Amino acid sequence: MYRPLLLSLAAFLLMTLTSPAQVSREILRAEPDRATTVLHPYPAAPDVDTPAPPGYKPFYISHYGRHGSRYEIARELLETAPAQMAPLQEEGLLTEKGKELFAFVSQVVADSQDRWGELTDLGAREHEEIALRMYKRFRPVFRDRTRRDIRCTATSFTRTITSMASSTGALRSCEPGLRPTFYVGKRYHVFMINGEEFPDSLGKARRVVMKQWFKAGVDIRKAGAALFTDTEAALARISEPLAFFESIYRCWAIHLSMGYPFFDLREYLDEDAILTFWHGTDSRTLANLSYPRRTTLVREIIRRADEAIAGGTVCADLRYGHDTTLLPLLNHMGMGLWPITMEDAGRVGDCAVAIPMGSNLQLVFYRKRGKEVLVKCLYNERERAIPALEPVSGPYYRWSDVKAYWAAQTGKPVLP
Repeated sequence: MYRPLLLSLAAFLLMTLTSPAQVSREILRAEPDRATTVLHPYPAAPDVDTPAPPGYKPFYISHYGRHGSRYEIARELLETAPAQMAPLQEEGLLTEKGKELFAFVSQVVADSQDRWGELTDLGAREHEEIALRMYKRFRPVFRDRTRRDIRCTATSFTRTITSMASSTGALRSCEPGLRPTFYVGKRYHVFMINGEEFPDSLGKARRVVMKQWFKAGVDIRKAGAALFTDTEAALARISEPLAFFESIYRCWAIHLSMGYPFFDLREYLDEDAILTFWHGTDSRTLANLSYPRRTTLVREIIRRADEAIAGGTVCADLRYGHDTTLLPLLNHMGMGLWPITMEDAGRVGDCAVAIPMGSNLQLVFYRKRGKEVLVKCLYNERERAIPALEPVSGPYYRWSDVKAYWAAQTGKPVLP
């Protein structure tokens, strides 16, 4: 069933093997932190808001956020580099640069022990600060005495639950009277994460393709030239050189999310190797755009928004999940962020900008007595247009238009 898609993925990755690296070489030199790709911490948010049409006030927010910065999930991948470098140092095969890098990767792995995949302190702060800015920008939403409830939903992973706790704690520090209710667990995955996900076999197949990408793009002798006193002798003692260099890259890619100061990998690894690992990771992430449309989640968002418009006590629906859901959701909603084909996804790239840790979608609803409800879409706290629709003004759209458009994208009628 998925064979045509896998063949498309393989062709796409091999076709774009050289051109993306050329495109991004200047970016790597100017902003090397962006090579941390999808593991990049949340960026600084803008302090810009287009005024709403006269008389309109915000009253409800619907949100989906990726968890904040975390520790690495792939324990075995990270542990490969220090485990292989230890005997090289004992045998005198590491240069001074090699010794520095060995100390760095060893520290990353040591600090990650018993924390694999968990939220870091930085990740908690990211969500606290996002929530505080949300309160500051849309204060009327949280100060309505008739709407004190916040419905909070998270997947069953500790990093999403902790992100949720950090956000709600920050909001309650501003408004102690708010009443968050928490919905956590696999029963909510039907719309929060994998109700329409591809099977695990697809992820494994993509990993095979990524190995092919790395093998074609990384010159193992050139990659570690700065690390070894005798390159041939060192490589002979490394069981899988490609996996070794990928491990170094992953140790580096996660370090900013762990709260470390910037460590310049360009002093230790060849630039071409960094570019290959960067774009391979970007393309693997952006391949999520080929996942099915997030029909169940969109219908859930519409249903809850209509409930809030009709009345009740809920001022916000806050959801905490993952990039693999957020990317297809944005495409489904027609935000104009990325094309959906994998071929086009490869030309977009740069996940440090597109989907960093803590990425979030905020739908802010406005009303005025006797007038239609309006909605404004924010992605990473920046106002976003829906190109297929005509706004009332600026980034403000009629909810009736938005709902009809999103419902049509699902191919099913809106839930009552």
